[in-house]
Amino acid sequence: MTAEKTTKIIAQKAIIRNPEGKWLILLRAANETAYPDLWDLPGGKLESGEEQLKNVQREVKEETGLQIKPEKIIGIYRDTLRNTPVEFVVYAVQAVTDQVTIGQEHSAYRWATITEISELPAMPYMRQLMVDFEIKN
Repeated sequence: MTAEKTTKIIAQKAIIRNPEGKWLILLRAANETAYPDLWDLPGGKLESGEEQLKNVQREVKEETGLQIKPEKIIGIYRDTLRNTPVEFVVYAVQAVTDQVTIGQEHSAYRWATITEISELPAMPYMRQLMVDFEIKN
């Protein structure tokens, strides 16, 4: 009997807030294979051998054009994508720049309150994140 190797995807996400306290969220493009047409936080998949903080900085820069400074991990949320476990590691970050330019993976961006996000079609992990965030703050 052979043991199957379980693969896990680690996705790193960033909570970027503007001076009014609204969160930057991105609408995943309709042609994305994973979670199309859902609102999400900026960030992406941790590549093999890549350092975690460098990864979240790189992904946010690619997706938004923003340079960030990660501050702390807010939480880790789990989901499954096509039978593969996914861990979403969510960071509180500080934006060093403020000009948002989205990449090809997304079709729109907006600044939204937690209440506004709860009314949008969003990534599954974000529901629990928003509940946890409101409890802590």
